[in-house]
Amino acid sequence: MKTKAQIVQFLKDSYAYGHKAMAGLTAENQLEMMTAPFPGMPPMARGFIANLTIGTPSTLRQMAVYARMNGVIPPASAPPPARRREGKE
Repeated sequence: MKTKAQIVQFLKDSYAYGHKAMAGLTAENQLEMMTAPFPGMPPMARGFIANLTIGTPSTLRQMAVYARMNGVIPPASAPPPARRREGKE
């Protein structure tokens, strides 16, 4: 992946895969193997995919701290853009 569009599509596809894996997740089917979403990846258990999804928020927090340590304001923390007042440019 080299473009923003490719990265965004990859992210969208990964969310769709996660939603599919977790739809109807039960104790009985948690070990059901699913085809990996991307080439070169081995099949994964439905329950494992759910576990990865739960771990993602902590990873995002770690990335936000890393960004701040390097002088980058994460988009979710950035102040909103200034609004234009009516009648002024």
